[in-house]
Amino acid sequence: MILVSVYWVNRAIGLFDQLISDGQNALVFLEFTALTLPYVIMIVLPISGFVAAIYVTNRLSSESEMVVLQTAGAGAFRIARPVFLFGMIVAVLVSILAPEPSQQAERLKSPATSPQGSSRKVSS
Repeated sequence: MILVSVYWVNRAIGLFDQLISDGQNALVFLEFTALTLPYVIMIVLPISGFVAAIYVTNRLSSESEMVVLQTAGAGAFRIARPVFLFGMIVAVLVSILAPEPSQQAERLKSPATSPQGSSRKVSS
């Protein structure tokens, strides 16, 4: 969540400056920042998931929990199973966030599209 906040603030400052220089009000700024939130989460979620998996694995290793698991008879694949499951959950969340909300945000950002422009093929 911290990474999302840092990335969002960075993008929001540039967007705020652009909208204020165009003479828009704060409501337009809030609408644009809300529309960019799915994109920001889609970018930050895999990175934060990877960092979380590395942190937990390092913590288990430093506290000798990995040794305890191996001594108890758990193999390498059994120990790695939760990390793979977590990675799959992150992948599913990113695949849910990726296509539809991002496309809806792009459509709402540019409402003056012509019917020919909206018939573009979108690869999935």
